[in-house]
Amino acid sequence: MTGLLKRKVRKKEAVTRKKVKILEKRSQTKELVPGTAFYVGEIKTERVKIEEICYGETWYEEKEFDSAKDCISFKERKGITWINIEGLHDVSYIAQICNHYNLHNLTVEDIVIMGQRPKIDIFEDYVFMVLPMHIYDKEYFALDLEQISIILGKDYVLTFKESAKCSLNGIRRHIRENMGKIRKMGADYLVYYIIDTILDNDFKVLEDISEEVEAVEEAASDANWNEAMLKKIHYLKRNLIILRKSLWPLREILKHFEQLGTLFIKEVTTVYIKDLSDLCIQLVENIEMLRDMVSDVHEIYLASSNNRLNEIMKFLTIYASIFIPPTLIASIYGMNFEYMPELQWKHGYSFVLLFMIFIVSGLFIFFKKKKWM
Repeated sequence: MTGLLKRKVRKKEAVTRKKVKILEKRSQTKELVPGTAFYVGEIKTERVKIEEICYGETWYEEKEFDSAKDCISFKERKGITWINIEGLHDVSYIAQICNHYNLHNLTVEDIVIMGQRPKIDIFEDYVFMVLPMHIYDKEYFALDLEQISIILGKDYVLTFKESAKCSLNGIRRHIRENMGKIRKMGADYLVYYIIDTILDNDFKVLEDISEEVEAVEEAASDANWNEAMLKKIHYLKRNLIILRKSLWPLREILKHFEQLGTLFIKEVTTVYIKDLSDLCIQLVENIEMLRDMVSDVHEIYLASSNNRLNEIMKFLTIYASIFIPPTLIASIYGMNFEYMPELQWKHGYSFVLLFMIFIVSGLFIFFKKKKWM
């Protein structure tokens, strides 16, 4: 268990160093002109991957491109176009696609800056959203926060993410196999589907954390608690704080998204988007419940530690009390004065030993009857 703790600590230190580097890189942007695209974050993919799906009710077409120029031609096709860009560190790719769709410079800047707070910006011809996606490592109790940027236009959707861990393969499979209503609906429904997938992933993350919390709670009554358990509680509390911090503003974003009106959201899709708000509220409530459970377990651990300490002190105090009288007697007759009484008595040594045994036995029986030991 100690080796596992050391690996967890090393991983935590590595994450901290990455955050410091990101902050240092973010500070460099203050010298740039506002609206200038400058990637800020950890590079998690070697190359930029562009996936494009164009579909209608009875057809679909899917391709993968190595350059932004090759995929731009799909914009003129009828139907719904979904372009997914994975790997944001090469800003030139992002800029070419965003310029083709006439996105604002500030939007492009927000796309390539990682670690942003969830947000929604409404422009004249598109809606821009930044949403969190959480990746949980059960082995190290580590929660990674990924960022997904979504652009909703009239008949197109653009998604931007740096990491391949933020998988949207399930949505692509549903489009490919014509599952559900996704091909019959518009771009707004596709965005709903993406957000629903993100929230479903958060429920899975919360379920994994909940299992860890239950395991810690079951061990709360175990007498063999150690530093590893306290570390685990600390990781769980930190992960729940990260989840709450990222999901709390998501409620307001979904409310704004729901109230966009018919310009971007069709009336038939509004019902589905309202369901997203309910899911988000449920997530936040579950997080609060788990935070209370972890806090309770932490208090149980502290109370258990204090009880064990009290038991140890009680044990030491009782046995010290038992051996104080014999120690006092032995110290008196160890003073070596010449004219002390009983020093010349023939049975003095045996009497003193028996007297000490009598006192120790009497105290031992007394404490036993009092149930102090």
